[in-house]
Amino acid sequence: MILSKRAVELSANFLVITILSIAMLGFGIYFTKQIFTKSNDYTRQIDADTTLKMEELMNDGSKIVIPFQTKTAARGSTAVFGIGVLNMLGDPKNFKINTVDNSGADTLYAATAYAKDGTTLIDNSKVTLLYNPDAISIKNLGNNKWGLAANVDKTAPSGTYIINLKVQVEDGSGGYTDYADPVYKLYVNVP
Repeated sequence: MILSKRAVELSANFLVITILSIAMLGFGIYFTKQIFTKSNDYTRQIDADTTLKMEELMNDGSKIVIPFQTKTAARGSTAVFGIGVLNMLGDPKNFKINTVDNSGADTLYAATAYAKDGTTLIDNSKVTLLYNPDAISIKNLGNNKWGLAANVDKTAPSGTYIINLKVQVEDGSGGYTDYADPVYKLYVNVP
C-alpha cells in the first residue's frame, strides 16, 4: 500500500512539472513570435515623408534613392531607413538589396563603427540591419520601396555605425550584378 502511494505522488509531481514546462514553452514561443513580428513591422514601416521624398526623387529619374542616409538612434531602439529603386533597364527585372562589409562580403552588421572622437574603431556587431533579402520583380519604369530597420543593441557604444548597401539586379544567368553605384552608405549615430 505504501509503495502505490509513493507512485501516485511521483505521478502527480510529474504531471505538475510537465504542465508547467509546456506552459513555459508556450510563453517562450509567444514572446519569440512577438519579437520577430515587431522586427518585421519595422522593415515595412516607412513614414509618409520618406515615401513622398522617394517618389519625388524617382520622378526626377534617379535609379536609386535613399532620402535620409543618416539617423540617430538611442540604445535599444530602431532607426528606419527607406530605399527606392526605379527600373530603367527596358524589361521587368528582379532586384535585391545586400549589406556588405568593406571587403564586399555579405554581412548583417554595420561595415564600420567609429567612436565619437572619429578615430577609434568600435564593435560593429551592435547594430544589425533587418530587411527583406528576397529578390523582388520590378516592371520596366516601375519602382519598389524597401524599409530597412537598423536595430541598435542596448549595449552599443556611442559612435557612428556605417552600413554599406548594394542594390543588385538579376543578370539573366541566375547571378546578380550591381545596379547603378556600387555601394550606398547608411549612417546610424548612437549618442
